[in-house]
Amino acid sequence: MARQRHNAKHQKPSVKHERVERREHKLELKARKHAESEASHVQRAEELDTQHSEYVPSLSVLFRFLALVRVSGALLSPIQDCDEVYNYWEPLHFLQFGAGKQTWEYSPQYSLRSYAYLHIYDVLIRSMHLVIGFRTKTQVFYALRVCLALMSALCEAVFVRSVAQHVDRRMANYVWLGVFGMAGMFHAAHAVLPTSFAMCLCMLGSAAAMVPPVSDVKRHMRNRAVPAIGAFALAVCAGWPYAGLVAVPFVLEEML
Repeated sequence: MARQRHNAKHQKPSVKHERVERREHKLELKARKHAESEASHVQRAEELDTQHSEYVPSLSVLFRFLALVRVSGALLSPIQDCDEVYNYWEPLHFLQFGAGKQTWEYSPQYSLRSYAYLHIYDVLIRSMHLVIGFRTKTQVFYALRVCLALMSALCEAVFVRSVAQHVDRRMANYVWLGVFGMAGMFHAAHAVLPTSFAMCLCMLGSAAAMVPPVSDVKRHMRNRAVPAIGAFALAVCAGWPYAGLVAVPFVLEEML
């Protein structure tokens, strides 16, 4: 009995010592986690400061820079595709002036193409005619191209600003410098083609899709879901059906 009491006396300090070590270990882990979290916050703050220090032109400045190139392309660039001439400019000429060459796709015998897409430009030209008052067909031709060029510049500027606000400011500078000097955009921005129409709408839809999702349903629908779905749907229905592939990442994100 005496030996057992003696051993119990020696075991109690060891148990207490283990408890103290466990507490110290837990406190050390907490302190380490706290220090790591503080370091990560400091690093994140430095990254944000670096991003905010990166200059990105405003929406107005971007639009002016891009419009300079797009309008130059509309005035100086020739029509690159015969499909644009015979499948879009000629039917549009028919809608405007009652005469124009008809391709077999528009023939009632086949009816592969619809005039619905061209009615968008028909309404646009008639609206501009009420304000400007066109006197020649040449004025109508260049006025439509300039209008499309300005619309493309606006869509590009909105897309770049969305990249700057929701992705990365340096990346936004790379994007706008890229589209500013891109040969493809120089010719496609003012083209009377469904693909160019879908391109502009997909830029608007992508700009809305980059807005981070929020728990507030009304705010989420207003700032992200409705603009993105509307732009993508119009691009697919009125422009080019295959443009719907651009909306796949947005749809998957919304579903998840």
